[in-house]
Amino acid sequence: MVEKKIKKIVIVGPNSAMAKSFIKRNKNNYDFIKIGRKEKHNINNLLSNNLNTTNDYCAVLYFIGNFKKNYAKISQNDFKINFLYLQKSLEHNYKSYLKKKRYIKFIILTSLDSFFPNVNSVGYSVAKSASSHLILNYQRLHKKTKISYFDIQSGAVNTKMRKIKNGDALNVEEISKTIEYILSLDENSTMFPIKIFPKLKNYPVY
Repeated sequence: MVEKKIKKIVIVGPNSAMAKSFIKRNKNNYDFIKIGRKEKHNINNLLSNNLNTTNDYCAVLYFIGNFKKNYAKISQNDFKINFLYLQKSLEHNYKSYLKKKRYIKFIILTSLDSFFPNVNSVGYSVAKSASSHLILNYQRLHKKTKISYFDIQSGAVNTKMRKIKNGDALNVEEISKTIEYILSLDENSTMFPIKIFPKLKNYPVY
């Protein structure tokens, strides 16, 4: 009997709580190529275009993001962490695709702060807005390729970094379930930005 080959998934930002949840739930379903500050594939190599990964993965899951309560102050670090790494990841993925054309799902976790302004951190909100718009442009740009792009715009998620522990936050498992659903879709399917948030959260249009 021929053993079924396990598919590979690239995880950018594997140490986030949401990434850890997905990896734990799917450790027997996929092989993971981890890109992070403390990984064999170092995230900073993206910026210098020196990142080498195999060209046989089927998906990229992008979890990088950093929220800092600095109100109207916009720092270069906001831009670097919340946008530039994504831009470089998209470019790296497309180069990999050109070397070996196959179906790839690129899934990014952004934030509803890209849709609803967040005055607690204008820099984060603006960078996430730019990231979401970048994904929409890539959807159009690569419409005729085998790459599909997905943007999960989540509300507050109950991670260790979140100071307020109450019912107004999503469980990390809900993000994992959403990603698993996307991965189950046909290769020729895509979606507009997916907005997921806790029912009790008071967003302006809900």
